[in-house]
Amino acid sequence: MIGQYKQGKRNGYSVFKLADGGSYHGQFVDDKREGYGMHKWANKNEYHGQWKNHIRNGEGVYKEGASGKIKRAIWENDKRVKVLEIIKQ
Repeated sequence: MIGQYKQGKRNGYSVFKLADGGSYHGQFVDDKREGYGMHKWANKNEYHGQWKNHIRNGEGVYKEGASGKIKRAIWENDKRVKVLEIIKQ
């Protein structure tokens, strides 16, 4: 874990590796993902975009590792609610 801490909690930009082989690079507030961040899962899926209260919330780009499909979308409460653009089919 590399990053900025305040009172023992991640605050600001941090990078960390997950136990399953994934990783997260991005902003934190009080130990929760908040603001812009990039999450890579072990299965090669990726999300680059906005986070709020530790979940995807706002605009982001999602790449499916297996198929290579890339979509820019709006996310609410960790669910994709509206596709704005299909970047790669």
